[in-house]
Amino acid sequence: MSNQSVHVIKNSCFTLLLILALILLGCSENNRTKIDSELSPTEEVYTELTIESSNKPENENIELEKSNFAPENDEKQTLSEQSSTDVFEEAETNSLEVEIITEPEEEIVATEDLDIDQELHEMDKILLKALSRSRDICDDIVDLEQRDMCRIAADKGMDIEDIIDLMESMGSINCEILEDDQLRQACKMAVEMEFIDSSYDKDENSTVEAQAGQNSSFPGIKIINYTDYSINDLENWINLAESKMKNRRARILFFIYPVGEMKRPEKPVRSDYADQVFVEHEVLLTQNDIEVILDQVEDWFAGDPCLDSRDIRRNLSDYRSWLENGADASTMHGVCEETRIVAMGVTENMRSYEPLENFQNFLIHELYHAFQQDLEMEGKCQDMRERDPRNSNTRWLMEGAAHYFATWLVAEIHDKTNYLSQILDIAYHSFKRSGEQIYDAEPDKWGAAALSLMVKQNLITEDSILDGSLFHNCDRELVFNKNHPSIQKIKDSWNLIEKVGDAYVFKAEALN
Repeated sequence: MSNQSVHVIKNSCFTLLLILALILLGCSENNRTKIDSELSPTEEVYTELTIESSNKPENENIELEKSNFAPENDEKQTLSEQSSTDVFEEAETNSLEVEIITEPEEEIVATEDLDIDQELHEMDKILLKALSRSRDICDDIVDLEQRDMCRIAADKGMDIEDIIDLMESMGSINCEILEDDQLRQACKMAVEMEFIDSSYDKDENSTVEAQAGQNSSFPGIKIINYTDYSINDLENWINLAESKMKNRRARILFFIYPVGEMKRPEKPVRSDYADQVFVEHEVLLTQNDIEVILDQVEDWFAGDPCLDSRDIRRNLSDYRSWLENGADASTMHGVCEETRIVAMGVTENMRSYEPLENFQNFLIHELYHAFQQDLEMEGKCQDMRERDPRNSNTRWLMEGAAHYFATWLVAEIHDKTNYLSQILDIAYHSFKRSGEQIYDAEPDKWGAAALSLMVKQNLITEDSILDGSLFHNCDRELVFNKNHPSIQKIKDSWNLIEKVGDAYVFKAEALN
């Protein structure tokens, strides 16, 4: 909006101010006036509006003591109408008290000129509507304490711009989260006219585009975060993990959200992808939050040549099912060979009671899957996996590598060097606890130990795990298949682990 337009608006407001001041002065002999509000007979509005002023407009206060006003659905609310309280605040007048009472089927009582009555009546409607709709903007604030502060301010007569200023000061301003179209447009217009700064605290309910690697030419990683974990921390951990990769091809989108307590009895979540893998928890997101997440995922999908409209609808339907049922999602969804979705439903126990390392491991594990380039590879790789799934080594190699990498990187973040002992410690105790069931239930735990043994046996290099190159050409199917002479021995001896001093190591017979 140009400076000229701004001056026009300001001049119009000043003219309206003068007219209103004359009108109010003409009504000063009747401090209590009853005016029919022209609302439907079923609506009752009892409003007492007190305007106190001195010779200095900046000391004026407008107090709305009681308002049950519901604006009519067919009326359009413009920014100039929402700002009508500014006109009242700038009017210089002596103490004036106006009470407006409208009751069903009551005769119109008019003691003033009809034109003046009608004009006052319309201004009252505009004022009340602006104040009522100002309060509506508070409903979009997630934080309960901030929402209450906003509503109190609205009830005291603050208009749309004042409320937005207050929201900005609380770090909550984001025009896009407003469901009401008129409020959203007013918010955007206020930003364009530089009434407010559209920046807001990105540590909460934020979306950040993170291009990993300063000189990287690969597509960016998008993060949609609705947890209390700092978006800056998430971005740093993700960028660090990406920097370890030999290269990356996939576009990656994260959406991370909190869930509450698990519902009892336990109920699996239905979806086409990962059907009944996750279970229902208390839903902590609002429906608006869910719609915002899905809209952003849909926008991110748009234009991807590997997806048609049917694919997009099917994927969004799965994500909606997870979000609306509080699924404890922990997955990397290979939508296409180079299009990956990471979904993480973070439980209350992990958020509140478990050490940060557990969440970091969770995050980096799923991210590593998005870095594994050959997971959705078609052709001979896919054919071999599907032809003989019982003898396929894909699952434990894929999951084991993610667990290995995550354990290593989290140890690096916290300046620890005992990641190999950690990997064997976890595998050792998991095998003691689960026995043979570990092969199906925890492929990541025993798979990481098996990969460590493969490194010891010089079958692979550790670097190929840590830089992701082990998953560039489908070695898990084309090299390390059921016919490989050493793989069966690895699968039979990975659990030969013992504790020596403070560290867990392989027994001699596993290394021979």
